[in-house]
Amino acid sequence: MNCEEVKIGLNHFFDESLDDNTQTEIDEHIRKCPHCFEEYKKLRKFFNKLKDLELSIDPPANIIDEITKNLHSKTSKENEPNEVESEIDRLKRINKEKLKQEQLLKTSRLEAHKKMLDDKKGYSTIYYSTTNRQKQNKTLLFLFGFIIMSIGIGYGYFQFQRENSPWKIKSESGIYLIDGKESTSAKFNVDNSLNTKNDSRVIINVPKTGTIRLEPNSSIKLLTARSGDNVISFKSGSLKIVTNSDLPDFKIKFTNFDLIDYGASYTVAFDDFNNINLVVEFGYVGLRKNDSEIFINENYSCKIINRKLVSTPFRTDAPLEFIDLVLSYEKTKNTAELLDKISNKARPEDALTLLELLKKVSAVDRQILFQSISNFFPPPIGVTRNGIMRLEPDMLQMWWEEIEWQI
Repeated sequence: MNCEEVKIGLNHFFDESLDDNTQTEIDEHIRKCPHCFEEYKKLRKFFNKLKDLELSIDPPANIIDEITKNLHSKTSKENEPNEVESEIDRLKRINKEKLKQEQLLKTSRLEAHKKMLDDKKGYSTIYYSTTNRQKQNKTLLFLFGFIIMSIGIGYGYFQFQRENSPWKIKSESGIYLIDGKESTSAKFNVDNSLNTKNDSRVIINVPKTGTIRLEPNSSIKLLTARSGDNVISFKSGSLKIVTNSDLPDFKIKFTNFDLIDYGASYTVAFDDFNNINLVVEFGYVGLRKNDSEIFINENYSCKIINRKLVSTPFRTDAPLEFIDLVLSYEKTKNTAELLDKISNKARPEDALTLLELLKKVSAVDRQILFQSISNFFPPPIGVTRNGIMRLEPDMLQMWWEEIEWQI
């Protein structure tokens, strides 16, 4: 019997309405499971408080008489007759109102007639109306043009203020190349390519964002240099990037996906097989492809195989044998053999890796990984086995958060 089944049956366990076998199974489970025992203690405390409550309340003896008395008094007041307006007073009031309305009508007619005479002095009414309409149209066009021009100037100034190129280059060792030519320039402009040789290293300062450390035999290109939108293309070698802004808006473009920096310190490097290794030391980054995005947290790493397939993230301190098993599984899908080995080699610290891997396996294999994760961290309240089997996003997120703060 698992934790979810015990939680469902606890109410009936207290009133002993379950069959003997189920009653015994729940009793044995809560003795072994600290999490369910806590739920049992909370529920037992609640039922104990219910027992102490009084079952009835006796109202005061005279309450019915008081209510009846008050209702009778209210009804009597409501039924008192109102003063009735006499017929003579009503006729006087109507005639007075009629005279008032006739006087207002005469006044408005005189004012309208006077205005018409003033308008006709030297001009026809039609000509006067047309001229005014033309003037109004010209005024509106002028205002509209002025607004459009102001918006354009404002937007241009805003974009000009965001420009932060050129970026500054500082050489640590050796000579670097800009656009294929050896250079000592300290400026890195938009559309420039920067390459390091096998004996050179450089540090690039990205204004209001952070720094890029370019290791030997590395190549990048500056695509956009603008506050809120800094983009480079990474072609080969190894980078160490540290961003010091809460919202750095820094992006690295690869052939098939983008790396989005959400304020982190990390390294990105190509290996000899054209795979990309990503290691996040602090903060987190996202790997975005089309409309989907995978987040890599601090102290986690992953491989981008052939620059296309993002592997399941694993902890940077995970045993090498465990990492190799996970990568082998994603290549071969040999579930019968590899999943058991992965489960046996996993530590409690590797539970989030198992949870991410669970999203990629078949429905049958999810059962294996679900049990492995549950052995380390039982699903919290609101997360069910069936929900995880259906890969419900809310339940996966709740379980992820429950595990993440504990490791």
